[in-house]
Amino acid sequence: MYQLSVSLQCMDFKRFPEQISVLNKYMDRYHIDIFDGNYVPNIVFGPEIIENIETELTLPFDIHLAVNKPDVVIESFLKSKADTICMHIETVNHQFFRISDRIVQVGKKVGVVLNPITGLESLDYIGWVIDRITIMTVDPGFTGQKFIYPMLKKIDKVRSFRENNNLSFQIEVDGAVNRETIPDLFRAGADIYILGTSGLFKIDENLEIACTTIRNFFQNL
Repeated sequence: MYQLSVSLQCMDFKRFPEQISVLNKYMDRYHIDIFDGNYVPNIVFGPEIIENIETELTLPFDIHLAVNKPDVVIESFLKSKADTICMHIETVNHQFFRISDRIVQVGKKVGVVLNPITGLESLDYIGWVIDRITIMTVDPGFTGQKFIYPMLKKIDKVRSFRENNNLSFQIEVDGAVNRETIPDLFRAGADIYILGTSGLFKIDENLEIACTTIRNFFQNL
């Protein structure tokens, strides 16, 4: 069963109480990006911000650590109410199992993020450990980018790997997920769809209408 996740960095934070009350009602979960200005040339959120807003989130949420040194900052985020911590595989390839063990110790799920250029070789070694694979369908860091269509082949390969090895991790897609790309993503095998600017907030100025529109769109796939 698919899930609709909302990228909170795409919200209008001047209207946070209004928008979050609508999203709490219509969506399945939230996606919170942590950008350090180094791994990607942008800075978004931090542990203090999450602490301030998480009491208003009635849905589960995950944290996407797009940072150079997740081992340095992860303890701050393990204190949050997030159910899943997702890390870029390149940033943890020499300490993946130590960090994933720590995530599991505090009762959270382990996710890995694959950039468009990242191959799938590591799945042979970590596929049995992880709960989620996030496949970036744009280069990470900024909203409003063009969808990278070869990622559909990557999603299909990850789905086949999961099926062939009788695994249960979820496949999440992040980047230019909208009504133009969703049908292809659905056929490729995505489970969780991260909706942002083009996928949700630009559908209609009335967020409730936007939410019902995208819900109806998925029901007709």
